[in-house]
Amino acid sequence: GRQVNTDQLRNYDTEDGSPYNWNYNYHNNPYWIALKNDNMDSRDRIIGSANMRYQFNPWLTGSVRAGTDWYRDWRKRTYANGTIDWPDGAFGEDLLFNQESNAEFLMTATPSLLETLGLTLNVGGNVRNEVFRRNNEGAGELIVPNVFNIGNSAVTPTVDAYEEEKRVNSLYGSAQFAYNNYFFVDVTGRNDWSSTLPEENNSYFYPSVSSSLVFTDLFPAASMNDLLSYGKIRASWTRVGNDAEPFQTVAVFSSSTPFGSIPRYAVPNTIANSTLKPEETTAWETGLELRFLDERLVLDATYYNKETDNQILATPISAASGFTNQVLNAGKISNKGIELMLDATPVRLDNGFSWNAILNFARNRSMVEELYGDIETVSLNGIGYWALTVEARKGEPYGALFGNPYLRNAAGQLILDEGLPQADPQKRVLGHYTPDWTAGLTNVFRFGNADFSFMFDMKQGGELFSVTHMFGRYAGVLEETLVGREGGLVIEGVNADGTPNTTNVTAQAYNHAFYGIHEANIFAASYVKLRGVKLGNSLTP
Repeated sequence: GRQVNTDQLRNYDTEDGSPYNWNYNYHNNPYWIALKNDNMDSRDRIIGSANMRYQFNPWLTGSVRAGTDWYRDWRKRTYANGTIDWPDGAFGEDLLFNQESNAEFLMTATPSLLETLGLTLNVGGNVRNEVFRRNNEGAGELIVPNVFNIGNSAVTPTVDAYEEEKRVNSLYGSAQFAYNNYFFVDVTGRNDWSSTLPEENNSYFYPSVSSSLVFTDLFPAASMNDLLSYGKIRASWTRVGNDAEPFQTVAVFSSSTPFGSIPRYAVPNTIANSTLKPEETTAWETGLELRFLDERLVLDATYYNKETDNQILATPISAASGFTNQVLNAGKISNKGIELMLDATPVRLDNGFSWNAILNFARNRSMVEELYGDIETVSLNGIGYWALTVEARKGEPYGALFGNPYLRNAAGQLILDEGLPQADPQKRVLGHYTPDWTAGLTNVFRFGNADFSFMFDMKQGGELFSVTHMFGRYAGVLEETLVGREGGLVIEGVNADGTPNTTNVTAQAYNHAFYGIHEANIFAASYVKLRGVKLGNSLTP
C-alpha cells in the first residue's frame, strides 16, 4: 500500500525499517518493465504483382503473372542498468528479411466439341523463390549506462547470422468435363521439383480426380414435387506431395563466440538425411448436397479418409551417438472424419424480415499407424513443457500428452509421502489435444437494410496442460490454495504401507507438492464461446 516513485524507482524503507532493494525486484516490477525496459519493433512491407492476359482466339487464352511479398522486420530489446538479470544493462537487436516471389504462366482452352459436352483444359507452370535472412547482435554488459549500441559493449558481443533459400519449380495441368451441366469430371496433375530435397528425390507428382452428379437434373422425379429443389452427390481422390524445410539433408555447422582469436563452430545435434523423400498424403472423400423448399433448408455432408506416408520428423536417438535427433521419413498417420453443414431459413416474411441459421459440425479421428523401425513415439515439442511432451505415439491419436500422473495403488488411491501427493515416475498418456468434435452456430437476422448476427463456437473433448495453473498453485495466487490455510488439511489417500493417511499438512506444502505432477494440471479443453456479434446496415442510393 506504499506509493512508489515511478520516475526514479529509488530504494525506500520497508515496514520493518529495512531497506528495500529494487535491484532484486526489477525483474517482476511492472513499472520498471514498462518504463525502463523497451521492446521495440517495426516492419516495412511491400506486396505487388503484375499480370498480362492475351486472347489467341475465341477458345484459347494465355496469361502470365509475377508477384512478390517482401518485408523487413526490425526488433530491439533493451534492459536498463539495474535490471536483475542484467545489472550493467544489455540489449539485443534483430533484423529479419523475408521475400517470396512467384512467376507463373497459364494456358486455358475451352474447345466446343459437342453441344452437350463442355471441356476446359489448363496447362501452366510456376517458379516460387523464398529467401529468409536474420542478423542478430547483442551485448550482455554495457560501458556507458543505457547506451544500447554494439560499440558500447563491455564484453564480447554476441552476433549471429542465418540465411535460407528455397526454390520450387512446378508444372501442372487440369481437364474439366461437363455433360449437360449435371455430370462433371475433373482431372488434375502437378509435378514439383524442390531444392530442399536430395536431387534423386526432389521430384514428386501428385494427381487428383473428382466427379459430381446433379441427380435432380438427371432425374427430375427426384425433386419429390419440388420438395427437393437441388441434389448433388460427389466423390474425389487425390494424392498430395510435400517437401522438407531447408537444411534437412546436409549438416550445417553453427558458429559461436570465438575463444580469443580462435573461431569456434559446433556440429548440429540433429543428423541430416541425404536420402530424404517427400511426404505423401493420399485421400478420398465422398459427399452429398441437398437443398429443400426453395433452398430454405440446405444440407451438405462429407466423409473423408486420408493417410500421410513418409512424414518428415526429427526422431530421437541415443545421445551416446553424439546426437539427439535424426531426420527421417518416420511416420504414417491416418485421419478419418465427417463434416456437416446445415443452413436453414426458418423465417422469411413478406415485409423483408428473415432469420437464417447455419450449423457446422466436424469430427476427426487421427491415428499414428506407423513409425520408423522400432520407434514407438516421437516428441513434437522437443524436451517438452516442464517435462511434459506432446507426442506422436504409435497406436495413439496424434498429439498425445505424455507426462507424470499421480502415484496411485491398484485401487486408484493416492499413495502419499508424509501426507503429500507424489508424482508417479512412470510416465503415461494423460490425454490428447485433439477434440472429439467441433461445431459452430451462426444466426443472422435481417430486416430491410439492417442485419444483426452472432456466432457461437464449440469444441468437445481434448485436453490441455496449464503451466499457469501449475505455477499459480505453487505461488499460492489461485483461489483454490486458500483451502487449509487455517489449520492445515488431511489429504485423502494411503501411506506407503497401505494404511489410511492421517497426517495434517500445511496448505503451502500441499500446493507445492503438485509441482511436477502433470496430471494435476491437465484440464478438459471443451468450451462454448460467443465468437462475435455484429450489427450492420447497408446504405443504398
